[in-house]
Amino acid sequence: MSRVLLAFAFLAGAFQSSNDYGDPKTWLCRPGRSDACAIDNTTTVVAADGKLTRETWSVDPNAPIDCFYVYPTVSTDQAPNSDMTADPAELNVIKQQFARLGSKCRPYAPLYRQVTLAGLSRVLTGAVSLERGVQYDDVRDGWNQYLQNDNNGRGFVLVAHSQGSFILNRLIREEIDGKPIQSRMVSAILLGTVIAVPKDKDVGGTFQHVPLCHSATQTGCVITFGAFRSTVPPPANTLFGKVADPTMVAACTNPAALGGGSGELHAYLDKTGRTITSTIPPKPWVTPEQPIDTPWVSVPGLLTAKCASNENASGYLEVTVHGDPADPRVDDIVGDVGRGGNVAANWGLHLIDVNLVMGNLLDIVGQQAKAYAASLGAPPKPGAAQTPSLAEMSPTDVAAGKRVFDAQCAWCHGAGGTGGFGPDFQRVTLRYASTDASLVDIVRNGIPGTEMPGSPSGLTDRMAWQIAAYVRSLGRVAARPIPGDPQRGAAVYQANGCAACHVVLGSGGVLGPDLTAVGALRGPAYLRESLIDPAATHPPAYLVVRVVTNGGKEIRGIRLNEDVFWIHLRDQTSALHVLQKADLSLVEREPKATFMPSYASRLSATELDDLVAYLASLRGKPRGEP
Repeated sequence: MSRVLLAFAFLAGAFQSSNDYGDPKTWLCRPGRSDACAIDNTTTVVAADGKLTRETWSVDPNAPIDCFYVYPTVSTDQAPNSDMTADPAELNVIKQQFARLGSKCRPYAPLYRQVTLAGLSRVLTGAVSLERGVQYDDVRDGWNQYLQNDNNGRGFVLVAHSQGSFILNRLIREEIDGKPIQSRMVSAILLGTVIAVPKDKDVGGTFQHVPLCHSATQTGCVITFGAFRSTVPPPANTLFGKVADPTMVAACTNPAALGGGSGELHAYLDKTGRTITSTIPPKPWVTPEQPIDTPWVSVPGLLTAKCASNENASGYLEVTVHGDPADPRVDDIVGDVGRGGNVAANWGLHLIDVNLVMGNLLDIVGQQAKAYAASLGAPPKPGAAQTPSLAEMSPTDVAAGKRVFDAQCAWCHGAGGTGGFGPDFQRVTLRYASTDASLVDIVRNGIPGTEMPGSPSGLTDRMAWQIAAYVRSLGRVAARPIPGDPQRGAAVYQANGCAACHVVLGSGGVLGPDLTAVGALRGPAYLRESLIDPAATHPPAYLVVRVVTNGGKEIRGIRLNEDVFWIHLRDQTSALHVLQKADLSLVEREPKATFMPSYASRLSATELDDLVAYLASLRGKPRGEP
């Protein structure tokens, strides 16, 4: 019995061990190989009048960007997770959803131990998450192998459907969103999933810094939808198009009309009716029937789509079939989930989500690749002496810097550098960056002793110069006027006792932060929020801690210092308490607490404007700063 148990333990451990994605066998597609992507994508175009024409296709060996693809649930293996052998199911899904993109980008598609069709029932009941488990670990490992050994700084498009999209959702959130690598993301095509966004907004739901795509020349954005027939809209038990959070909606971006409205779908449909998991023989593509000797069929004018919503789904792609019985071309398509004519309406057109829009995606990726290349510009030469001044760098460099800034810096410094937790940049002189070289150094290494961190290792020298060029360009933008009068604001400051807790130019209390240079360190919007909702902007360095001594005395104050044995607090009277932890029965940290009151109801709108204007005008040097 012990040998049997040991054998099972060994097998389980082997199954969960990491794959070596340096091994070519772990990839379905890689550039320049004869593999799953090296197929015939020739297409017969069937016009409404029944005329047949032939459309050729070829790989672009010099494609300017890469595509990284994660396929949907297709494995017919009987275990809950698939093995690492490419069966006909995996080869077919590459044919259906990915190989054609080789005309626009270099293809990368890792094999992974996905949740199989047999294991899908556990996902639908909530027992298993598609985002967590060996399936995610494999894709992440393949992604890291690609980044470290194949990417070489190139732009990339992430492509996925269904299970693959759920996996890439997490990968983007954890590895890309808001990080320097995001600047290389040309786009993410995540179909057959649900991306949540606040109503009428592009970010703030599933992703924090990755917006939805609204044009084919926009880069760094997401295309996503779940498709349904116009005649079979999402029912109450729909699997796509809805989110549980009432403050969010399901995103829908229409590849046929990214700017909104309806557009014609450029579909590539399997001649035999094959989908990603099944085959439903179609009616003759044209009557009288003519032989079609290509693997693919295109039907221009037959299909249109628009983003829609109903009482069951807040966002989905509504596909309309414009069949005309009077013309010789087929009047409908196959691709519904179901058996024996019984359609599973809650799945929609899930099996052909990608086929329906493949031609549109090819056009979009091609245009995005050009826009991405245009945004890069020429890299600055190394060495400050050989580098042009930031003011002389090209508009494409500045645009590239803006993309990284928006992804990595705007959460602190505000969109357009208008300020937030960090200072605004709409000024000619930057306090710590009097020269171009010093500004680039700050982008790379941060400012020691302040909240400004150094950049992650993924930030290249070129990107640092581009970010600096964008920041410097903001000094040439007219600053937004700040409502209010600073002189009246100074009177409001004194009348409301602010000086009891805050120092300005060496005068005032020490319970709160020194405000001598707060206008140079914080943006007006942040200052206003600090006055209205101080808990939301409470500085981490002013953590409130409540302690109780062994004798039962309670002390609550701002933590000044703490180690293993001691804690120093300053209470609301500004009295200092030096406490040994051995003498305390309770040490409770209150990260959401603040001693500063809200002035939302204490000040009139005019007084609030004046006080913000006064604080924004404070740009001196705090005590102790040279």
